[in-house]
Amino acid sequence: MKRIRQLWGKENTLEPLPDATTHDGSRATGNQVVTAKPARTTPESNPVELGRVEWIRELNLGLGEAKRQKKPVFLFFQEVPGCGTCQRFGIGVLSQPAIVEALRKDFVAVCVYNNKGGLDGKTLKAYCEPSWNNPVVRFVDGTGSDIVARRDGIYTASGIARRMVDVLNIYGVKPSSELVHLASA
Repeated sequence: MKRIRQLWGKENTLEPLPDATTHDGSRATGNQVVTAKPARTTPESNPVELGRVEWIRELNLGLGEAKRQKKPVFLFFQEVPGCGTCQRFGIGVLSQPAIVEALRKDFVAVCVYNNKGGLDGKTLKAYCEPSWNNPVVRFVDGTGSDIVARRDGIYTASGIARRMVDVLNIYGVKPSSELVHLASA
């Protein structure tokens, strides 16, 4: 994806954020202290919209990790704070044990807030994703290219599990029996 490379620098190399730029894209001037949001979340600190998943919050970090680990990226675009659909997705789908475990073991989980600027806004533009949208999950490789075609409107655990199983099969990874069972529900 040429646009990803243009926004994130050379072929997904991990580069530090520019001086005096916070995660949300705001600028600090003079002697202000810049406090950036963490690059990772924990299930305990997640807002309800993000479920029980440990997320990487910066695309370039996730792509680099995916390349190193030879894993697909579960690229999640979510409104935070979000509407009822977004909250139900976090509570129902992203808290489902089979999905949480598969994300931990077989994927690199990256979350992009679709209602923020900064790095999140750049990622939205790169993927032509609308802002203030319902949840969208894309599956990309370590270069940021789609593994399977983008589909929106999938808000059930079984629907997401089916897509995860398809991607794992493409990668030659045997999905857990729990994920396969959920996908067949």
